[in-house]
Amino acid sequence: MYAIVQSGGRQFKVSCGEKIITSLKDPFQFEAGKLVKIDTVLGFGDGNTFKVGSPFVGGVVHFKVLRAFKQNKVLVFKKNRRKRYRRLNGHRQQCVELICEKIDCK
Repeated sequence: MYAIVQSGGRQFKVSCGEKIITSLKDPFQFEAGKLVKIDTVLGFGDGNTFKVGSPFVGGVVHFKVLRAFKQNKVLVFKKNRRKRYRRLNGHRQQCVELICEKIDCK
């Protein structure tokens, strides 16, 4: 059985035991081992049938937090030639690594 969930502005196809890396609101509030429920499920499927919601299906996918971390820094450099304009900005996205524990479909 698998499910398609939406988290952090992205969609993931998950089945039990699979890992995903996503961004959640304030990811460092989650310690390792904490359980997270995601109820924005777009569809469920098994080998034969697939159920699609409009926009969501009634169901919940349970995840366990493995770790919260920051990704590598992305540098953004802007420059205009002959104008003495140079800007260097950096950004590190906060992410959470989750593993799928259980899929509850309704």
